[in-house]
Amino acid sequence: MSNNSSSVTLKIGLYTPKEKWIQTELSSVAPIIAQHIDEPTGMYLSLNHTTTGADYRFQPLWDFDDKLSPANALNDSRKFVETQLIKRGIPTDDLIPFASGRKGIHIASRSLLSPRDDWYAVFSHMTLNHWSQEFPTLDGGIYQNRALIRAPFSRHPKSTFARKKPIPWEMFWRGSFKDIQSWAQEPLTDMQWAEIQSLVIESLPNDGQMPAYWIPFSEGLVLDFRRHKLTKAAIKEAKPIVVRRRFRNDWASLLDNAGLEYRERKTRQAGKVFTLEECPYCQAKHKAYVTPFGKLRCFRTSCEAHEGIFPQVWTQYLGIEIEFADEQNKPSQPTCETENLDKATEASAQLRKELERIHHLKPKTALLVTATPGIGKTTHALQH
Repeated sequence: MSNNSSSVTLKIGLYTPKEKWIQTELSSVAPIIAQHIDEPTGMYLSLNHTTTGADYRFQPLWDFDDKLSPANALNDSRKFVETQLIKRGIPTDDLIPFASGRKGIHIASRSLLSPRDDWYAVFSHMTLNHWSQEFPTLDGGIYQNRALIRAPFSRHPKSTFARKKPIPWEMFWRGSFKDIQSWAQEPLTDMQWAEIQSLVIESLPNDGQMPAYWIPFSEGLVLDFRRHKLTKAAIKEAKPIVVRRRFRNDWASLLDNAGLEYRERKTRQAGKVFTLEECPYCQAKHKAYVTPFGKLRCFRTSCEAHEGIFPQVWTQYLGIEIEFADEQNKPSQPTCETENLDKATEASAQLRKELERIHHLKPKTALLVTATPGIGKTTHALQH
């Protein structure tokens, strides 16, 4: 791997037997993209694909999508550029807005951030915990899955007439989404075809040193991410607390003691549940909840808690030790229910012996016994 250029993974084709994976350097990728620019099944690019051993230079990129109302994605992207980037010292000369298809907009930087091995985690955290609250169409999935992004000027695999074109700033600020989509579907002119390689180069990030104006912005993101990790670590190292045996009625106090924000709500099927401000496993906002029986679930399908995590597991994950206070130092003695069950089992066995004697039943003969529910029919059948 060259020291002067970031490693790039290029995927040509989408879910086809003829798809190609090419690993090269950023400085060498433009001619390859230009060569395959008319590939109808799409072409994708990644600087840090997990399977390639690429370095960790990172291109800031934001994906705004709204399938039902793409105009919302355009409005969010405009507001984001204005309030989160320009006001923080990032000039528009460093940014490239792209028409990304039928449902959204990409905003990419021409610069690469300094190497870190956790940029995806940093941007995922910022999207889930900050940006998506104000910009709901911002999709953080590209960071969580380290997704490949469509290459500049490539065709959209589901709409081959649309290309991922850089949007002129005048059109970005003043045009409608329909205007942008129509412009993205316009065929390339003969002059554009002749200069396609240089157009691609202009649309790729510069692999030089990170500009000074990115330093405050990127360091602010990292600082917030570290603070978040320290908070989670502090929760995990919290002093163990004691929870009553009937802890399904005490989940509110447990969540309070753990420092987790939540709100109670009643559902018709599950009863009272506790919706968490943030999922302890994936940090998604308002997606996780605790059932009346203490099971933790999360609506995000990619989250570890999606299928449900038992209370002993997720509380331990948070550094909380559950103890059944009313069972400590309690002498082991049969309960009233256990005594009744033992008597019922004994009576059932005695009844069978009597029936065997009267009707001359063989020891393993099937026998149907009808009795009060809970008397111990199944237990007796398994034992005898």
